[in-house]
Amino acid sequence: MIPALMATVFIGGYTDNGGRKIGLISPIIGGIVQIYLLLCTEIFHLPIWFILIGGFLEGLSGGIAMFLMAAFSYISDKTSRSQRSLRIIILEMVIGCSSTISFLLSGYMIQTIGFLGTTLVLHVIVVLDLCVVFMMPESLPANEHAKFWTLKHFKNSINVYTTDDTSGKRRLALLTSLLILFFLIPARLGTDSVQILFMLNRPLCWDSAFIGYFKGLYYLTSTIGSILLTKLAQPKFGDLQLLIVGCISAVLHLVFWAFVKTSLMMFLVPLLGIFCSLPIGMLRAFSSKIVSPHELGAMFSWIASMEQIGVLVGNVGFTAIYTATLLWHNGFVFIAIAICYFCGGVVAV
Repeated sequence: MIPALMATVFIGGYTDNGGRKIGLISPIIGGIVQIYLLLCTEIFHLPIWFILIGGFLEGLSGGIAMFLMAAFSYISDKTSRSQRSLRIIILEMVIGCSSTISFLLSGYMIQTIGFLGTTLVLHVIVVLDLCVVFMMPESLPANEHAKFWTLKHFKNSINVYTTDDTSGKRRLALLTSLLILFFLIPARLGTDSVQILFMLNRPLCWDSAFIGYFKGLYYLTSTIGSILLTKLAQPKFGDLQLLIVGCISAVLHLVFWAFVKTSLMMFLVPLLGIFCSLPIGMLRAFSSKIVSPHELGAMFSWIASMEQIGVLVGNVGFTAIYTATLLWHNGFVFIAIAICYFCGGVVAV
């Protein structure tokens, strides 16, 4: 993780001068290298540490953190301030849905065509991704004098959050955004493990099929609700107001989730959480409108890095809370997650 985060911050600063596409190409190439090492390990029965080498090399390429940084920077370059919030929410939803689909299909594919076949399919998809990126136009023309191997890129990334404008409000707004993310990212992205554990155990005792149905409904409702509300309400109320609405929706559905006893109650959870996907997307949009176009890569690199750390912290922390409170109240962990959303909403106010 550490090599990936350092690479993301470094190249995030570089993309503000050298163009965005390198931030998309680098992690894809790193993924292809890892896939080749996986295939070699499987076919030639190589030692397991070959897979670790692949993971390290993918980390040096930036991994998913760098791809997120470049993708959101690219979409911000291509959109006006009035369109940006909706486009960022749509991109958020596409990423979330694709993650859910891959989660649901991977196990089935491994059982059906084996690990080798699944890896080959993944290789084809990643190569197609690389071809698409090469065909995409550059969203930010490269500065011909931009140098790659210089520590100035780290400095530029840090300066985004340390320099201020003439009004004296920019730095406070950006640092406040990071504080809100500190609460929201673990609550939103680091809870998959406890959600699945809750559904597997009593009182629901669901199998993988029911969990898949629920996950599909959960992302479908939050996708439709978030896109519609952003389209209809964002031009009038603004990003931070929709962020607060999303936090309220998240708190309500999590508190309800904590006391679920039947399958019917469980399938009502997504309806209460219909806007729960809004907060992080609205915060991305809000932050992107504060910085200049030549600071977007640096700014999004910090957000992407916080996401990767937040996923790890959330999964470890909330799983520990679930385990510790299982015998007392198996839904208490969702109260803890709701508190994170509540704190993020309060800071946004």
